[in-house]
Amino acid sequence: MGRTADGEAGPSAAERAVEAAARVGLTSQRIGAVLDRLGLTGAVLRVVPDDVVRAGTEGVDFADSLAYMRSRIELGVRLNVEGRDPEGVVPPDEYEETRDRLIEELAAVETPDGDPVFEAVEPRETYFEGPRAEEAVDIVTVPTAFDQFLTESLRGEQFGPPSEPQNHKLYGILSVTDATTETDPASATDALDAADPHIVDVAPTVLATMGVPADTRMDGEVLPPVADAGREAYPPYEPPTPTGPTDDGAVENRLRDLGYVE
Repeated sequence: MGRTADGEAGPSAAERAVEAAARVGLTSQRIGAVLDRLGLTGAVLRVVPDDVVRAGTEGVDFADSLAYMRSRIELGVRLNVEGRDPEGVVPPDEYEETRDRLIEELAAVETPDGDPVFEAVEPRETYFEGPRAEEAVDIVTVPTAFDQFLTESLRGEQFGPPSEPQNHKLYGILSVTDATTETDPASATDALDAADPHIVDVAPTVLATMGVPADTRMDGEVLPPVADAGREAYPPYEPPTPTGPTDDGAVENRLRDLGYVE
């Protein structure tokens, strides 16, 4: 992503070049197929700039796409809706029908071993609520046991080797200790298990250990054996006054390398 003359976000030079090539039929998929046949894919990838590779494999042909995935870390699919998305093709009155059909198709996708790719494929309303819920993906896709990586890259194959050796999981390890856990660890463990802890419980629990009330808008509950410090309505957050220019480009590139931005 680059910048327009007025400073707004816009396509980078690499993205514009890739789009121009695609308009005359020279797509990254066709180029990749030729390089694969010649055994030159690895050599070319070593010398081609990362932003060119990214632009070529992640570009969306909106005019010919019912749906698209903006970023793999969103864990979901967006419909290309008329009036909402670039060159939208799904009429608003066909939104629900189209989404239901895609949910059904995605839920049926299996790995080469015959296992379901997703353990949940749901409309966004299942997971999101609030005034900005419409900014979320239209369809939420939760990989089975998070054993699959999603990708926004189009490389001509439905499945391939993972890009990373591991992935996040839904379940983790939680440790809470105080005098009670030392004198009666079994009871303390039972109490913690009964609370059915969730990651959103960590923040209010940590605050309570310091005697700080959690915000009334904060999700989660204080976990035993920590004593609840109550709730308090805090004033809205006010960002600090900028102190000077920063190298936004370097920050964006680093976040992009980590997979947090496009």
